[in-house]
Amino acid sequence: MATARPPATLVDLCLHQADRHGPAVAIVDDHRAVSYAQLAAAALRAARSLIALGVRPGDRVLLSAPNSVDWVIACFSTLLAGAVCAPVNHRAGPDERVRVTGTHAPAAVIGDPTVWSHAGVPVIAPDRLVPATEGPGVSLPSVLPSDTAVVLQTSGTTGQATSVPMRHGALLDLYTALTPRLGLTPDDVLLGVAPLAHGFGLFGVLLDALLAGASVRLVGRYDRTLIAQTVRDEGITALFAPPTVFHDLRVDGRRLGPVCRMALTGGAEVSLERFHQTCDLLGVERRYVGYGMTEAYGTIAFGDVTDVVGATPLMTPMPGLDLRIVDHDGADVPPGGHGEVLVRGASVVPGPDGWLHTGDLGRLSASGELCILSRLSDTLMVSGFNIRPGEVEDVLREGLDVEDAIVVGLPDARSGERLVGCVVPAGGRVIDPAALREHCRDRLADYKVPTVLMAVDALPTTSTGKLSRAAARELVLAHLEPQGDRADQPS
Repeated sequence: MATARPPATLVDLCLHQADRHGPAVAIVDDHRAVSYAQLAAAALRAARSLIALGVRPGDRVLLSAPNSVDWVIACFSTLLAGAVCAPVNHRAGPDERVRVTGTHAPAAVIGDPTVWSHAGVPVIAPDRLVPATEGPGVSLPSVLPSDTAVVLQTSGTTGQATSVPMRHGALLDLYTALTPRLGLTPDDVLLGVAPLAHGFGLFGVLLDALLAGASVRLVGRYDRTLIAQTVRDEGITALFAPPTVFHDLRVDGRRLGPVCRMALTGGAEVSLERFHQTCDLLGVERRYVGYGMTEAYGTIAFGDVTDVVGATPLMTPMPGLDLRIVDHDGADVPPGGHGEVLVRGASVVPGPDGWLHTGDLGRLSASGELCILSRLSDTLMVSGFNIRPGEVEDVLREGLDVEDAIVVGLPDARSGERLVGCVVPAGGRVIDPAALREHCRDRLADYKVPTVLMAVDALPTTSTGKLSRAAARELVLAHLEPQGDRADQPS
C-alpha cells in the first residue's frame, strides 16, 4: 500500500503502518477488532465513498460518534479523501450542532442521521460508511504535509469558541518526537477512554499508539464502575487518561498491575502527590505527566515523573517550541519567577504578537523545565474539557424564571472542577433546579451542565459595577456544604 519513505502525513502513517504491522491488532471496541491492514483497507474504501458523495480536497467533514472502530475508519477515510476531519463531541446539544455546522460549512457529516438532519448535506452513519463491495475505481488525491488534517473546537484561552486547524506534517512531527519518550512498543495496549473528539483521545492516545504500532482498546461509553475491570480483563498496559479517570480508579481501589505498566495524565493543575498515591495503589510503575492545549496541537511539554518528588511536576518542552514566562505587563520573568506561559512553534496557533498566550500561570527553571501552577483565565475545565462560562450563563438566562446568572468552578477531586451556577430568580419567583438543569441538558453537552444551582438575590459586582467571578466564588463557598450536595436550596 505504502512507499518505503517515512510517513510525512497522517495518510502516509495509516498506509505505512498497514505495511509494517499488517495483521497486528490496531483498534478494538466493544464489538470488534481490526488489524492495521484492515483499518487501512476499510479507510480506503470509505474514502472512495466520500469522494463519490462529492467530498473534495480541503472540504470539511464533521465526525460525531462515540469512540469506536467506525470512528477511526471514518477519520482516516476523510483524510485519505484529501478532506479535513472536524470532530464534534457526540454529546453536543442541538444549539452547538447548529453552530458547528455553520462554522465549518461541511461537505458531509458522519454521524447519526436523525441528529444531523439539519445539516443540509449528506449525512452518513459511521457503520454505513464502508461499502459492502468495492465500487468503481476512484483516484485518491495527493495529501501534503502542509495540508490541514484536523480542525478541533475549543473554548481555549479567550473563552470564545474557536476552530483550531492542525496540519498533517506538524502533527506527525510533534507526536513522532513524543512517542519514543513514552517507551511504547507494538506489544502495548492503550485504553482509549478519552473522547476521540478531544485532543487527548485523538492524539495523546490514538496517534501515539498508531505511531508505536500498538493497539487501542476504545471505550464507547464511560462507566466508572467498570473501568478497573476493563483494564485487567483487556490486558491494558498503558493507561493514558485525564485526572477524572485516575480519581475513579483510586476510589475503586483495585490493583491494575503488573500488566498495566505505565500511566499518563495531564491538565493545567495536576497534583503530583495524588498521582503518585494513585499509581502506588494501582500498582502502576511508570508515570508521565503532559501539559498542552488544543491551540498547541494538544502537547506543549512532557515529563517522566516516575522518580520525581514534589507537589507539582516539572516537564520538558517539546522540541521546536519556544516558551516564555511573562508578568502582567508582558515583560519576561527570570528563571524561577511566576508568570503567564507563552509558547510558539510549528505546532502552535499563535496570537497577533506571534505567541500563544496560554492563560496558565507557570515558571521555567534555569534548565528550561516547565512547572504549571494554576490557570489565569476564566475558562473552566471539567474532566479535561475547556468550558466557557459565558456559554453556560447564556443558556441559564434563557431558562424559565431566570433573570440573570453567573457560573464559577469549584475544585473537585474527581473532575478537576465542578460547575456551580448562581441564578437570580425573575420577579421574586422560585426556580426549579431540576427543570433548569433539564433546560441546560437540551442545549449543552452534559459536561457543561452545572452540577449545582444556587438561587441568589443579586449577582456580586466589583466597585465599577462589573460582575465579579471571584466574589461569586466566595459567595458559593460560604453557602455550600462541604460536598455541595444541597446547594440547590435558595440562599
